[in-house]
Amino acid sequence: MKNRPPEPVVFWDIDGTLVSPSLERLFIQYLQNRKLVSPWLMVRRMAAVALRIPLPPWYRVKVAYLRDETPARFDEWVEGCWRDTLESRLLPGAVDAVRRLTDRGVRQVILSGTIEPLARRLAAHLKLNDVIAATPEIRGDTYTGALTEPHPHSMHKVRYAERWLDTEGMSWERAVALADHPDDRYLLRRAGIPVAVNPLPELEKEARRNGWPIATDAELPGLVDVLLRD
Repeated sequence: MKNRPPEPVVFWDIDGTLVSPSLERLFIQYLQNRKLVSPWLMVRRMAAVALRIPLPPWYRVKVAYLRDETPARFDEWVEGCWRDTLESRLLPGAVDAVRRLTDRGVRQVILSGTIEPLARRLAAHLKLNDVIAATPEIRGDTYTGALTEPHPHSMHKVRYAERWLDTEGMSWERAVALADHPDDRYLLRRAGIPVAVNPLPELEKEARRNGWPIATDAELPGLVDVLLRD
């Protein structure tokens, strides 16, 4: 009896891969345009968080604009922004690829530095259950403006993906990683099947140097089908 090949899993970045250009940037613009959070208030909140955390790395103040907001109010903002802006910025090829993979029963994980409530709203739309994202800290019934764990970017993405794979009893061998940013090169180097999607120039150079597949959004559905063919 032949050994069965490892089960595939696909790790999706968000910005530039599933959404154009950036989910959180579009969300912050939405808040500012509707005067829900003023630029001055955002600066004040970032300063307050920075002063509370000695010499913070930038990722610890990444969500400082949420300081003193309630999750309920924030969720209202997310829904409003989703209806008005975010849903229309999904990349159609990526959405098609997600649906094809879902139809085949392939596990898919959103792995992104985007804040978790936004990432989960996107995951709900795509009918995906697994999300690894930046988790804002909550104390009482308000956000503190800090994160509960290091921001999922660069090498931290590899660590979070490794933890997820270990928990699920899966391996890197048939792990597909799709991303566009040079910071994602560590994840792509580790993945069994790296794909540079709409890559920024620095990542495109690395992809060509390493012989990684490079795909535009329109090419994604067919490419993923080929890469995961048994």
